[in-house]
This record gives sequence, C-alpha cells and structure tokens, in this order.
Amino acid sequence: MYITRPPNPSLLPKCSVLAGCYYSLSLPTTDKPPHRPLRSRPYATNTHHSWPTKPISQLTPYEIFNQPPSSIYQKSHFYQLVKLYHPDCTPPSDHPCSLLSKSTRTDRFRLIIAANMLLSDPTKKKAYDEFGVGWNSIPRHTDIRRRTAANYASGPWKTSPAGNATWEDWERWYKSESPTPDDTEPVTAHKNFVTVIMVLSFVGILVQLARLDQFNSSYEEKRDRKNRDIQRDLWRIRRDAMGKDGRVQAFLKMRDPEGYGGVEEVREERMRRLLPEGEVCLSDGIASETE
Repeated sequence: MYITRPPNPSLLPKCSVLAGCYYSLSLPTTDKPPHRPLRSRPYATNTHHSWPTKPISQLTPYEIFNQPPSSIYQKSHFYQLVKLYHPDCTPPSDHPCSLLSKSTRTDRFRLIIAANMLLSDPTKKKAYDEFGVGWNSIPRHTDIRRRTAANYASGPWKTSPAGNATWEDWERWYKSESPTPDDTEPVTAHKNFVTVIMVLSFVGILVQLARLDQFNSSYEEKRDRKNRDIQRDLWRIRRDAMGKDGRVQAFLKMRDPEGYGGVEEVREERMRRLLPEGEVCLSDGIASETE
C-alpha cells in the first residue's frame, strides 16, 4: 500500500519552466516574419495636383510646386508633375490635365523644368529668394519673392537640354550647339577658290600655247627640210638628163663664166635650165617667177 504525498509548492514553478523549454525544443522553429498588410503604392499621376489659377506669366516657382518659400525644396512633387505634364506621357483620364491641349501641357512642362532648375540649385535659390534673380531677366524690387514667368520664355531652358520637351526643341538645341559649316565658313573662301581655279586655268592655257608654238616650229622645220630634199633630188635628176655635152658645157661655163656673160648670167641660165618653171617652196613664202 502506497501513501501519496502532496506536491511541494516550491517545485511547481520549476516544472512549469522545464515544460515550457521542452515544448519549445520539441516543436520545429520557422523564421516567419510578422504578417504585414500589403499596401499598393499609388502611382504618382493619381495625385490630383491642382495647377495654380494664376496666368502663366504671373506664376512663381514656389506656386508651381505648391510649397512655401521658407520650406526645403523636395523633388517628389517635381517627379509627379513631370509624369503628368510630359508631352510623351498620357495623363490619367480622371485628371484635369487630360482635358488640356498639348501646347498648354508643353508650356507647363517647360515651366516645371525651369522651376526645378532654379530651386534645386542652392546658389540660384538663394539669389532668387534674396534678390529675385533667375526667374525674370529684370528683378522686381517691390516683391522679390513673387517672380513672374513673363520673361522666362527666353530663359535657360532654351540653352539647356533638360528643357527639351518635343523633337522640335531637340532639333533647335542641336542646331544651336553644333552650327553648320555654312555658318562658320568665311565668305572669302569661295572667292579664294574661284581665284585659284582661274589661275590654274590661265597657267594651263599658257602651257597649251607653248606646246602649240613648239609644234608649229617643228612642223615648219620638217616641211623646209622636206622641200630642200625634194629640190635637191629634182636638181640631180634634171642635171643627169642634160647628157654628156650639156654637162661639159656647164662645166666650161662654171670654169670660165666671163666668156659666157659673167657669173650671174651663167648661174641664172643654169637655174632656168634646171628649174624652168621658177618655183621654190620655202617656209618664208612661195615665190613664183614667170619667164
């Protein structure tokens, strides 16, 4: 027979601690993060940003981004406006800017870019806050914190690629940054080119004239040489045709021309006999003698 004893009260807390440890060790542990409700990130263009009701010529950079001048500039609002008014983006159908024309949205987009360039630069922002410089070409001393966009149409967005909204802006920017050769080439270049061409043509003409004159001279020399050869052959043929008696008489006349009327008379008679027609062809001209 067993006698049961009541449990010791001091052992109960220890047993509970050991039981808890055993239970935690026996069960598999899984590192699961605490369950968090999923939140869908709203798209930036779903925020209905209300554009200021003032005319574009009277807007200030702070009014465009709807923030006080004393606050620190945050670019989150700039990103939302760019997604709404960029010409290549389509705004949501439930947003008021979807009813605007493309030209109006482009003008607003350019103002947004210009305002961001001004407020994102601490130096430009300080100059604008203190002196009103950077938004208008002419500072207004009466109210330096409220600048207008009347004169900003010819501002820095035209010379910076960040303000190019359409392909026309890009073409205008490329043309201004890389001028064509016609714009940089001096006017005298064409005149110099024409002058060089004329000088070369004149030199070519002189060379051709010199070659032509040389050709004519050589042609005349060849012609005279040919005429002399023909004359010599003709003289020899006619001399041979005189016969033996004729050659003896000619020899006697040449040896003693005084008995036959003199030297000139003998020479002329001999020439008449050899060349009865009296024609001689030379380069100086053609002489015809008629007996």
